[in-house]
Amino acid sequence: MMKKMRHKLSAILIVLLAVLFIPGIANAKTEKEYQANLWNFKQTIKKSSGAFTYYAYPSKNQKEAWIYKIQVKSGKNCGKLSIPSKLENKKVTRLGSRERQYLKKSDDQLLNIFGIGAEPWHNSAGRSPKTKKIKKLILPNTVKVIQPTAFSGMSSIKTVKIPKKVKILGAYVFFGCNNLRSADLPAGLKTLDTLAFGDCPKLTKLNLSSKNKAYQIKDKCVITKKNELVYTMAGGQTFQIPEGVEVIKTYAFHNCTSATVNIPASVKKIEASAFMKPYGEKEKPNIKNITVDAKNSVYARDGQCIYNKINKSLSVAIPDEKGILYISDQVECLTEEQSIAGIDYLKSELTKVVFPETLKTVVDNGFANLRGEKTYFKGKNPPSLVKEKTQKTYGPPSHTHVYVPEGAEEAYRQWYKQYKEYEWISGLETFKPEDKI
Repeated sequence: MMKKMRHKLSAILIVLLAVLFIPGIANAKTEKEYQANLWNFKQTIKKSSGAFTYYAYPSKNQKEAWIYKIQVKSGKNCGKLSIPSKLENKKVTRLGSRERQYLKKSDDQLLNIFGIGAEPWHNSAGRSPKTKKIKKLILPNTVKVIQPTAFSGMSSIKTVKIPKKVKILGAYVFFGCNNLRSADLPAGLKTLDTLAFGDCPKLTKLNLSSKNKAYQIKDKCVITKKNELVYTMAGGQTFQIPEGVEVIKTYAFHNCTSATVNIPASVKKIEASAFMKPYGEKEKPNIKNITVDAKNSVYARDGQCIYNKINKSLSVAIPDEKGILYISDQVECLTEEQSIAGIDYLKSELTKVVFPETLKTVVDNGFANLRGEKTYFKGKNPPSLVKEKTQKTYGPPSHTHVYVPEGAEEAYRQWYKQYKEYEWISGLETFKPEDKI
């Protein structure tokens, strides 16, 4: 009896540990379930005021309102949009359309608060002639949550103040507000997505209380209290990352307009796509040069590459103006933790990429950003393709013309055939040691 009881208790303990520590189980209640429990989506509150008509869901306890759509009337004075703090005596606590996974029909877009489809991944911000007339946006302090793409495409607003109760500012909230120049962030902000102000190239000023416990603003940078650089504002000709920054987060420089960026000695990690713009954003990054402090213990620059001195992996590549890139001989490994300065994510505009003889290993999708019209491999043997974070083994560069050393043609041909990529290259040729590549 005691033995059975011990087994039962052990089983219960295992389940409890799983709930506590396995990602996904601890947060089993999804956002969809949370919303369904809180909001009455079968009822809509409607109120018109001036040029605007507001549509909102009431909460099930009838105390809150979620404005999911604002209709703008034609021919009305709509230069100023001041969203009310109450509708039918209910506090407005949430703004923006329901996300696509909560709609009846799944679509490749998110709606902004004006009901216009926005697809940041396809460079569509959801602009319209009506919303272009709105030059001033005032958000009520009752708001706690702002949905993704809620105010995307508001191309005429220049300033915005985020309500003090907002703790999370997610991706693409102000995407495509290309005349936005300044924003006030709330003191209680806990999470700022690096793409909250995506495609806002004129944003040069962010204001944040020194009392904020999660972030600080220093030298046009938003930095976490853990010394992670999450966002950089538009800068001058040269952008100096402040000393003390240890991590450069993904897309941290997507709005930076500086031609040169200097990495200090304190940086220990550069995340994937840190110096790139997300796939689909229209304007190319202006970054043409990136330097590394000579005292940096992790990173160094050699030729057109910034590489990790510890594991000899490529971190940042800087193609020339013709899209030609020579990978440094210091690089022995390619991983997904890389940036290509001057191109969009997964939208390579490289004309030629030359891989060194030293390249031995490509992890996961390490070739992803390194696609050119012409691809040269200097090594007589193809690099090994390994998988670490994914179950899929990715193949060598496709949709390119491949050049390999004389005598290595068959090895590379078989390599390409092994990963079923041979049919996706325009040809495979050899070059001699004396040939100028």
